[in-house]
Amino acid sequence: MPSDILFTTDEHFMSSNGNKNIFESQMEFFENQLFPYILENKIKYWISLGDFNDDRSRIDAYIHQELKQRFFRWIEDHQIQFHVLVGNHSTVFKNTLSHHYFKENVNEFKYIRYYDEISVLEIDPYIFVMVPWITGSMTDVKLPTGDICCLHGEIKGFNKVKGCECTDGIELSFFKSFQKILSGHFHNYQEKENCMYIGNPYQKDFNDFGEQKGFWTLDDSYSFTFHENTICPKFVKIVYSDNKIEVIGD
Repeated sequence: MPSDILFTTDEHFMSSNGNKNIFESQMEFFENQLFPYILENKIKYWISLGDFNDDRSRIDAYIHQELKQRFFRWIEDHQIQFHVLVGNHSTVFKNTLSHHYFKENVNEFKYIRYYDEISVLEIDPYIFVMVPWITGSMTDVKLPTGDICCLHGEIKGFNKVKGCECTDGIELSFFKSFQKILSGHFHNYQEKENCMYIGNPYQKDFNDFGEQKGFWTLDDSYSFTFHENTICPKFVKIVYSDNKIEVIGD
């Protein structure tokens, strides 16, 4: 039986101007929950749906070095095939993916493969069509044939954030040939028809309040399982009334 496939998205390393406390909180999740899960369950394939880093115009030298030593090297040492889409936060320009975070920064790691153009990835028993951030019009794009489309993009009818619907994105019908569409970019988990925004692995800002975060796994029968992040802190609301304090969202 093939190994399950693990999915994350929108890790947003180097966020908040490279805040080291936020970075350590993110790494605590990976080092104390996700990495052990990979080893315990013999996961060999990990797909990230984009926006691995946060700031398209700068690289924090400290965090980049830490990622190489604690994240990329861990993947390499354990021979995990890490497939990552180039998202809009990882590319410098708005009209081309010619310059992005991964292009010159991970070449020494043979188990890390980035996708800055539409490609096909075969992991038994699935054929994945890998679609990074598209800088032009999707109407001019012809997608290869496959079972599951892995995307970093805006699909019409889904929420950009809670209460703010995307009205100018790609029509969901564009992906009708796929059994399943998995997308990053919007951080809140949401599902409609055969499409799922899987959500970021931890609460990044107050738009994530009240929402479970974590990662997903896929077995060999199109069955997806959610695994809640039990490590990272959460945003809460503190309600004070009649001399009582109520904490919501913990």
